[in-house]
Amino acid sequence: MDEAQNVCIMISDLYLRHAFDLFDLSDDIENEGNIPIDMLQSVMCGAISSKNKISKEQWGEFVEKFDENKDRLIDYNEFKKMMMSFHDHF
Repeated sequence: MDEAQNVCIMISDLYLRHAFDLFDLSDDIENEGNIPIDMLQSVMCGAISSKNKISKEQWGEFVEKFDENKDRLIDYNEFKKMMMSFHDHF
């Protein structure tokens, strides 16, 4: 991997981290650093479905694939994998 690719990866990671932090509004210390699936689903499905007609069921199935520990919370690594594969899925 050359230097330009490394820079692109770092910038992409920075944008993904910023997007994740926008969702991670938890005041609950126990869930800090995680996004509840229900919140992520309602925000993303509402924002996307008007253009692409993604149903809540389709979105729910997609998100649940990335909840690796099945705790109904999406951590940053799960979020990153999910966002990186979003364009391939829809």
